[in-house]
Amino acid sequence: MKFSEHQFVPYEAVRSVGRGPVLVLAPHPDDEVFGCGGAIMRHLEAGDPVRVVIVTDGAFGQDRDRATYALTRQSESRHAGTLLGYGEPDFWELPDRGLEYGEALIRRILDAIEDNRAELLYAPSWWEVHPDHLVLALAAAEAVRRCPRDILLVMYEVGVPLHPSHLVDITPVLERKSAAMACFASQMSQQSYDRHVSALNRFRTYTLPEEIQAAEALRTMRRADLQRDPLRLIRPGDYYTRTNRDTVKQPPLISAILLAEDAQCLADTLDALALQTHPNIEILIVAQTQKIAEGSTDWCGRFPVRTLLADTEEHPAKTLNQALEESRGDYICLIDDRSLPDPDHLNLLLEQLNSDPVGQCVYSGLRIRDDATGQSRIQNERLDRLDLQAGTGLPMPAALFARELVAADCRFDEQLDTLDVWDLTAQIHEHIDPIHLDRATLTWRQPRQTGNRNDPRPWGASPQAYEKWSSRWGGREMLALARRLNGSLDEARLQLTERDDQCAALSVERDRLRSDLDSTDQERQELQARIAAMEAASQRNTAEREALRLALEAIYRSTSWRLTAPLRWMVTRLRRGATPK
Repeated sequence: MKFSEHQFVPYEAVRSVGRGPVLVLAPHPDDEVFGCGGAIMRHLEAGDPVRVVIVTDGAFGQDRDRATYALTRQSESRHAGTLLGYGEPDFWELPDRGLEYGEALIRRILDAIEDNRAELLYAPSWWEVHPDHLVLALAAAEAVRRCPRDILLVMYEVGVPLHPSHLVDITPVLERKSAAMACFASQMSQQSYDRHVSALNRFRTYTLPEEIQAAEALRTMRRADLQRDPLRLIRPGDYYTRTNRDTVKQPPLISAILLAEDAQCLADTLDALALQTHPNIEILIVAQTQKIAEGSTDWCGRFPVRTLLADTEEHPAKTLNQALEESRGDYICLIDDRSLPDPDHLNLLLEQLNSDPVGQCVYSGLRIRDDATGQSRIQNERLDRLDLQAGTGLPMPAALFARELVAADCRFDEQLDTLDVWDLTAQIHEHIDPIHLDRATLTWRQPRQTGNRNDPRPWGASPQAYEKWSSRWGGREMLALARRLNGSLDEARLQLTERDDQCAALSVERDRLRSDLDSTDQERQELQARIAAMEAASQRNTAEREALRLALEAIYRSTSWRLTAPLRWMVTRLRRGATPK
């Protein structure tokens, strides 16, 4: 395989990465100038409206006079905004080094996008190491993924060089950017940031023509890219935060119990869990092999991880019940390494659960993706007790339930021959009717291999578990189930009859079309015969005409024609003389 430099870095500069209203998110006062001040001016030159938001107060470490210091930094950003030409920035005044990735920040960004009708969203790149930069990068990407409009995410670099998709030529505005950087005197006294940024902008001309003196590196991604593969948010770098700060009021703790059989699949699921916007999660990995247990880490993004090694000689339900006992969460989800939850999956489930005053279990729809074909289908049915009695269980990877159900002795049955999720669903139904979130929020990857795990609905009842529960259901419940099944059968028969009628009508129409086609074929054959006859007659006429032409030429060339020329002339004169005057 051969590589070209163009695959890694642009070899030509652009004036801008797109047109339309621009929203710039800066984690601190000065980042909007250091990271994309030149790009801002290029947008303004093209007539694009630009709005800048300074997210934090930039006053970390100023405990005694924090308010005054924050005002100083705001004044510096205002002065720089005047030089760049975009005007007055917005200040959200969140605490410096206190920015947290979660729903509050994401929704505020979404509101700002809509308020400004932004078509381009500038934010720090996810390669940044400063915690506020990284949090804002992830939150901006998630906001773009959720945005109802197809907007462009534009990542800029400040503290860490990124992998650029575009290089913006800022040569014509370089002096103004330098002047704007000089506005941040409070920061220059600590570090010569202007010198570093200027050097970075000049280095970015390494692959550009000589006349370009400075460039800003940007990386772009569309909403569809983020919706197709949100794991790309953290794949480009390993800069995970490892803080576990206490807050004044902790949100509910969710214990994610993760059944792990495949190391690569596990890595994908952990990456998806690291992106969850709910801020308080613990992960318990139930490792099916020693290798997986040894490869586990203590952290998944900002969430702590614990690992339990399953005893292969024990019933598989035993280790999962142990995980239920050792989990500390107010709520529990049971997923496997085939599950890829969307970033807002757990948050949406919890919100739906909290909307019901007596809710203790909620489940969403899911996308079942066939690993062999790459095709996906949606499973998003609302399930009731009769569905349970018909052998259909909750899609457990998409479910969330309260710890109270574990306290009420909802466990995996270790007396059954196999691990049976449907049996756990039946126990939950004994206490509460689960709530349905009418939305697919998780992708479950159907494996290529054959076997029990390849069941497209792997949460159905096993014969042994069904026999256990059917003996407990009374005659009234079984009668209701029979009526449901009879109703479903009648509906299926009706649909079959309608399909038969449609097939019969289509058959009649097919026969009519065939008859029309046969008639058309006969007419076509008759026309072809007439055309052939006419072509033959035309050929005969052509041959006769040619024969007459040759005969006439022979007469004109003959001796008799030449000898009779005087006679023909005299006859012509006499005829003219005989013409009345």
